[in-house]
Amino acid sequence: MKLKKILILIILLAFLNACKEDFYSNNLANAYKRTEKNYEKDVEKYSEKFYLNKNFLKSLIILECNGVENPPARFEQGVYENLIRLKERKISKFEDLTPEIIKNTPDSIIRQMASSWGPFQIMGYKCVNLNIEISQLKGEDIFFYSVKWIDENYGDVIRNKEYKHAFHIHNSGKMYPDNGPPLTYDINYVANGIKYMKHFREQDSIRYYGKTNIKIKVKK
Repeated sequence: MKLKKILILIILLAFLNACKEDFYSNNLANAYKRTEKNYEKDVEKYSEKFYLNKNFLKSLIILECNGVENPPARFEQGVYENLIRLKERKISKFEDLTPEIIKNTPDSIIRQMASSWGPFQIMGYKCVNLNIEISQLKGEDIFFYSVKWIDENYGDVIRNKEYKHAFHIHNSGKMYPDNGPPLTYDINYVANGIKYMKHFREQDSIRYYGKTNIKIKVKK
């Protein structure tokens, strides 16, 4: 009787796992379609303008917003607290920000600076690096400014085809570590990005040459 229950449990777990994989597969297929539908034109335009790999940008969009059009901003409580501490001069620096930069900034704007915006989920305080207002970063030109920020911060890494590092920099601000696990919020963030790039490369191959199994070269 006990063995029978164990077998039933094993079968049930296998079924649930299969359902989970099928659900993930369907969701990912939809994410690919949404990304192509919602962002194909902008990706084509700005990947050419900044000489960035378009499939990297598409994959990054899936990682950051699942291809959703006009994705909601994500408020980061930890970033907000650091910005408040900076404003109150309890710390002398937060990345490239100093107390002088935000000393007269109202709380409503600091909250926007502590949120990530757009298809690439660029943090609001990055507007300082771009030398623009936060309203511009999250406005109608958000795609342009987001890709501009990517280009200025790690565009050469992308152009050198160091995609593993590029994905890791976008999410953590650092190169992929030589030792130990990645520093991304999701341990599979980089691996998934590489997988998504392979999908888009294969789709390009089918579209233009009728071939598949194109291998993506990734520099370590």
